Amino acid sequence: SIEIEPAYFPKSEGLESAKDVYTATFADLLWHRLSEKYVSKVIPGQGVCVGISEVLDHSFGTIRGEDGAAWSTVVFNALIACPVRGQRLVGTVSAQDEGGLYLSLEVLTVRVPRHMLICLLYTSPSPRDS
Repeated sequence: SIEIEPAYFPKSEGLESAKDVYTATFADLLWHRLSEKYVSKVIPGQGVCVGISEVLDHSFGTIRGEDGAAWSTVVFNALIACPVRGQRLVGTVSAQDEGGLYLSLEVLTVRVPRHMLICLLYTSPSPRDS
């Protein structure tokens, strides 16, 4: 269930004069609240939620409690990042500092700590190797 506080609902006064102002739909509010609740957070047993891909179904809000918040049950798809040990990820080095590297993947940026990097030593081939 997702809670939508009264502050998210538009106030009715003054809307007639502001017809050009965008007002969020109920689906927009659900998307926003789902993103706040899940995106960039670890979901136990699943991985890190990278984004909400789509809202499949939702109930209309039920008012509960004294604060007047609407509660809605939502069915949605989320993009979860959960690499397994030993899995190879393809990315681009976007930054580095004393602590490690920052890898830019397609959908997120990952920090690889210095102690987890493999040190490879390359030497130029000697003339006799040719």
